[in-house]
Amino acid sequence: MYTISVEKLVPGMIIAQDIYDRNGRYILGKSSALTPRHLQIMKIWGILEVQVEGEIDKSDNFKSFTNSPLFKQAEKITKWRFQFTSLKDDVTNELFQVCVKRLSEQIAKGDNEQLIEIKSFMERSSAPKEEKKAKSHTIERRNLIKDKIELPSLPNVFNQLLEVINDPRSSGTKISDIVSKDTSLSTKLLSLANSSFYGFRRKVDTLTDAIIMIGTQQITALAIGISVLNYFKDIPTDLIDMKSFWKHSLCCGITARNIATYKYKTSSNIERLFVGGLIHDIGRLILYKYHPEQSRETLLSTRKDNNLLYNAESEILGIRHTIVGKSLLEKWKIPLSIENIVAYHHNPLSSQEPLEPAIVNIADIIANALRIGSSGENFVPPLDPKVWEYIGLSKNILLSIIKQIDKQLFEIIRLFYQ
Repeated sequence: MYTISVEKLVPGMIIAQDIYDRNGRYILGKSSALTPRHLQIMKIWGILEVQVEGEIDKSDNFKSFTNSPLFKQAEKITKWRFQFTSLKDDVTNELFQVCVKRLSEQIAKGDNEQLIEIKSFMERSSAPKEEKKAKSHTIERRNLIKDKIELPSLPNVFNQLLEVINDPRSSGTKISDIVSKDTSLSTKLLSLANSSFYGFRRKVDTLTDAIIMIGTQQITALAIGISVLNYFKDIPTDLIDMKSFWKHSLCCGITARNIATYKYKTSSNIERLFVGGLIHDIGRLILYKYHPEQSRETLLSTRKDNNLLYNAESEILGIRHTIVGKSLLEKWKIPLSIENIVAYHHNPLSSQEPLEPAIVNIADIIANALRIGSSGENFVPPLDPKVWEYIGLSKNILLSIIKQIDKQLFEIIRLFYQ
């Protein structure tokens, strides 16, 4: 008998224990032989893992595949990207195996863009190191929040949205009136409401319908998150590819939202996790925008010294993007719950309210591992088993979450860039 992810089940397997959903609803009995219909029902009811009879089957075909040159190449590259993690940790190892399989499938399909990029980075990293150490450009926090560097202000529509989200008496009509003044924003919200992200059965034709179906606080939080995207379009392209940056941000937001659906029953928390994941690295954009040379040196140092970007920020700039992001959100008067996510998404257990930063921390690690876009990080940050334990989920959730990412992400990227 062994535990297996629902995503790995195949018809004919024998169930070893009765299956219940998260609310205690009986789904399937012990000793039942799985059918395609059973698999469909379990996915509908959010079953993540089950116990089946027998032992894990590693067929000759599987052994042959894992011994193939293609798989070995993918494994070597993925191991290099995971060098700061511990593969002895069950969750990290599961994520590693998923990433090896994905990369080997991409190579087999001839999708070599990512492979070429990673190999190029590996070659630069293995080049002889110069004795000269990177200069230290310490940026004092007060300089980021006072006159030397003016943090961007947002337009009137954003301030009106903040007033709405902080006023529990605000009506859907008022929110609709505010959002409708911004054509781009209202179009994106309607497109999002009609996407697989929500999966509503009927078409959402108006902002009022979207507000009714998604919720006033939730739609306002989404509007704020989308508004933020429009204020960092002039970052030098040789420093960071902004489309890649937002791919990473969207992937993190979607991943955080999907994890949150297993922890929360209220949609307001779930949408907040999407927004928190969406803007979690906004501090890096401030560094890229106002300190391009120092940021460039920091990015180069990660390649020369095989270093995590988060660590290089502290060593070279003297400040981390989490602190910069917190300063920006304080100025913008973003709700404290979102500020908390941005400030603590690299060390969630240091927060007084650690659950939501912990979810975004895991989402960020998954997004980096899948290498869907990048905010500048080239390696997979280490996963703290205590953070995973605090969230309280099984490692078998990973395949289900990644499947949701694949289903939702590229549709949302398209509508955000329409």
